Amino acid sequence: MTLKSFGLAGTAILLLPTASQAQDQHQVSFRNDVGRAISCGIRRAGSSAIETFTIRTGETWSKTYSGSKARLIVCEGTFPHWQPLALDGSYRLVRAIDERIVAEPMR
Repeated sequence: MTLKSFGLAGTAILLLPTASQAQDQHQVSFRNDVGRAISCGIRRAGSSAIETFTIRTGETWSKTYSGSKARLIVCEGTFPHWQPLALDGSYRLVRAIDERIVAEPMR
């Protein structure tokens, strides 16, 4: 093996962890279409740790996270419930018929 071919192989090996780490990165984003500022919480499935955020009307909030576990969101409103999210997704926060605030996938 020549020094040149060893250098290329070494470079390829160094890039492997970076590629797998990039595959483990996910992002969700939410746009507030409710008409007033709202507070929400997001957590990883199986965890009780909640990250809270407040988002004003028309603003967007995004979060990048690692791992393949699903994320769940809950927002204030009547009868709030934890709603599962896609690993990578963009959502509109809207008021449902029963006054809950829900995350609706953007099209």
